[in-house]
Amino acid sequence: MEVNTEYYALVRAIKEGWPEILPGSAAHRRMAPPGRFRDDGPDPLPPPHARLGAVLVLLYPNHDLQTQVVLTLRKAYDGPHSAQVSFPGGKPEPSDEGLRHTALREAQEEIGIAPHEVQMVAELTPLYIPPSNFLVYPFLGLCEEKPRFVPDPKEVDLVLQPRLSDVLNSGNRLVQRMHTRGEMWEVPTLQLEGQVVWGATAMILEELAWVISELKTRP
Repeated sequence: MEVNTEYYALVRAIKEGWPEILPGSAAHRRMAPPGRFRDDGPDPLPPPHARLGAVLVLLYPNHDLQTQVVLTLRKAYDGPHSAQVSFPGGKPEPSDEGLRHTALREAQEEIGIAPHEVQMVAELTPLYIPPSNFLVYPFLGLCEEKPRFVPDPKEVDLVLQPRLSDVLNSGNRLVQRMHTRGEMWEVPTLQLEGQVVWGATAMILEELAWVISELKTRP
């Protein structure tokens, strides 16, 4: 089997050099919708009644020697994240053995990824999402090869698999006018596989891009 040198170099860098202190808010602010953070002062704390959630940020090597990221396009529904691009994930169940297990279980339920195929290697900064009142914990996972995706037709319209290089590419970051919270706003977005990625998903991807860009510059 051909070795994906780009992917395995990245895996090695993640495992050996993942930072103890993450950029967190500094990265999130780059892609945050207007009004999400104050211009000065500390970040607002999540309310004590915030619901917990977990998402899987999954990387895998494709046949063309590129690292891919796994995202989903949600079904349209009557809710705050209808028809948006997101990571597989959701809220914990009583049977979950922690939030890592939640992320893996939800990924299996939503797009069919077998938990035993995923190696969980790191965590990103938890992010509070005001519209749904979720405090989301993102977990970084790796697959040795492309998973066999089986999307749940009730939850997922499409499985997206953009190249990590497209996530890192600053040319894919655009400010667009979007209708949100009842008004038109200038919103920072990522353009990936013909989809507009914004909000919490874009903020988590921005932190991932920040960390990986720094890892790539290390000798």
